[in-house]
Amino acid sequence: MFKLSLFLFIFMVMLFSNCIIPKYVAPVYQDTNYNVSKTQVVYILPVVDVRIDKKKEFGKANYLRTWLNKQFEIRGYRTEYVKDLPTVSSNLSLQQLTNYTEDLNSILGDSKYKYVFLPVLAEQDFKAYGVGANSSFTIHGFIFDKVEKKVIWRNIASGENTSFGLVSILNSSLSIDEAIGELMSGLPKAK
Repeated sequence: MFKLSLFLFIFMVMLFSNCIIPKYVAPVYQDTNYNVSKTQVVYILPVVDVRIDKKKEFGKANYLRTWLNKQFEIRGYRTEYVKDLPTVSSNLSLQQLTNYTEDLNSILGDSKYKYVFLPVLAEQDFKAYGVGANSSFTIHGFIFDKVEKKVIWRNIASGENTSFGLVSILNSSLSIDEAIGELMSGLPKAK
């Protein structure tokens, strides 16, 4: 009985040590006239991959977009996924995204989209070590106002997770969850 209790205790400590409580990350930039209302739609675009090492394909794009959508909803925004947009150019750099240009305007989809959110994958790393695993994830987020042709909000956040045994399998996406939570923590509530 003691061994079973000890095992359950250790398992629960490992499980709860991997729970995510995102910290507040102030936005890198927020336009002084930022004023997205609850009635306006923010269109979530496909993930842009600007990683240096793109050998491994990012297979969690749908998971990422679902988490982003939840974070927008928590803050009172209406969102829609943009599915019919051709793949956003993988030749984009963070510098190009920071400085809004006409070329960028055409890449960001249809002119009917006033506000678009572009998630940008900067780093994803996963290493397995025998009975454990370590994963890290860095993402940038940009909200563009296509009518005003400018960036109105941007932020960056990272998440990291180290876990062992079965917990490492169950928690394979915790670094993504942490990064999204921190990225979106600096997003103001819709007015």
